[in-house]
Formats: sequence, structure tokens, C-alpha cells
Amino acid sequence: CKCGRRIKIDWQHVERGQNCKPCSILKRSGEKHPLFNSKISPIDRMRRRLIPEYRAWVKQTLEKFNFTCLKCKEKGATLNAHHLFNWSCFPKLRYDINNAVCLCEKCHSLKSPISFHRIYGTKNNSLQQIEEFIGRELTEINRDELLKKVKESLI
Repeated sequence: CKCGRRIKIDWQHVERGQNCKPCSILKRSGEKHPLFNSKISPIDRMRRRLIPEYRAWVKQTLEKFNFTCLKCKEKGATLNAHHLFNWSCFPKLRYDINNAVCLCEKCHSLKSPISFHRIYGTKNNSLQQIEEFIGRELTEINRDELLKKVKESLI
């Protein structure tokens, strides 16, 4: 690749001018992406979670939980990264991997009558609520570190 990485690709990719995966992602990210909307302000982009940090946080969350729903243990379903402490109330915890769990669409969405948000609502959610919802203590996160950051955010 032009960046110096050694890659193995077929001739069709060479003809199309494709590079290694990291270079092709950089080539099509942000303002360079074909679906980039320049009319959206940076603040709206953040509100809509159309930023690389959010996408990276989602990916890390799904990988951390092995692409499996924490509640029903379904694997391979449509999965969502769920904030333990709300996006709007705790901006410093938005991309903290300890502030995240993986739930399937059925267990997360307002559309399902048995979902987390249908039972507990969408505001002021807490660690205790998710533990009550999944029926056990959440051991997959660093609880002490997360609660310390929550306290710091409230001060």
C-alpha cells in the first residue's frame, strides 16, 4: 500500500485503486465520506452520534461482550451498545467502555414490551437498574472506577 503496509489483494482491487483497509477507511471518513452532510453542524453531528469516537465506542462495546446480549444471551442479533449512565447527563462518560453494556434490539428498544427502556424509561438510568434487568451483578465492568467517575461528574 502507499502507506507502507504490505498487503495481499487481487488484481480487481488494484485496478479500482483500492488500498489497505486502514487507508480506505481514512479515505472515506468524515468530510470525505460520500454520505457526509455538510449542512449538519458539529453540535448536531455529536447529538446524532455521527462521530468516529461514538462508532469506536460501540464497536469496542460489542467486542467486549463478544457480540452477545447481556440479558437474553442472544448472539448475532441486532445489537445495541447501551450507556449505563445517560449520554445527556454524563458527557464525560460518553465514550467510557466501563459505561457500556451490549443489549439486543428486543431487550433494548422502546418497541418491545420487555425491553430495558420500556421498563425503566430513557432518562436517569443507573447501574442498579441494568443489574436488576439482567438479574445479576454486572461483573464485566470496572464498577469502582465507573462510580468514581460518576461522582466526579456530579461535583
